[in-house]
Amino acid sequence: MKISKKVIIYIAVGVYIIAAASIGMITFQRLDEESKVKEELAVAQGSLSRASPERVSSQRSELEDKLAQTTQQYEAVKALMSQQIGNVRASSIVFDIAKSSNVEITALSSPSAWIDTLQNVNCSVLSLTLAVEGDIRDLVRFITTLNSYIPTGFIKSIVMSIPEPGSEEESSADILLLIYTYQGD
Repeated sequence: MKISKKVIIYIAVGVYIIAAASIGMITFQRLDEESKVKEELAVAQGSLSRASPERVSSQRSELEDKLAQTTQQYEAVKALMSQQIGNVRASSIVFDIAKSSNVEITALSSPSAWIDTLQNVNCSVLSLTLAVEGDIRDLVRFITTLNSYIPTGFIKSIVMSIPEPGSEEESSADILLLIYTYQGD
């Protein structure tokens, strides 16, 4: 069987077209990959330029300043919480605040202190249970002053009793105050 020259030319042209198409596809794939690599390089160079040594040094200085400030605040709070407030002193403070607020303390009790952990810090806790009477505005002033005057104190609960208008009874409040004292690491 003899193949004519026309058939050989058609086969050669077909092989050439297939080869050219294959080479074209490979070239386009490489160009696509090259453009992706260039984009990634541009992103990396942008990140690198933002992370200049001067900027990193500046951020480090800022963070060191914040750490020093936070450490200083921690030491101040630690010193404040280290001040022991005994039963007698706490009672005296409460009576002074009651006097200045025009309320009367009708009951005051303080069981012995105990150790508790507050935010992973060991503290001594002094509990004061108060019963006070007076005008409602004076009671609110007393509670507000009590809460702000003892910085390591925490009013755990307040139960107020407000009589009906026209009644001769006075308003009263039962208060549970916890005073925390730092006990060391």
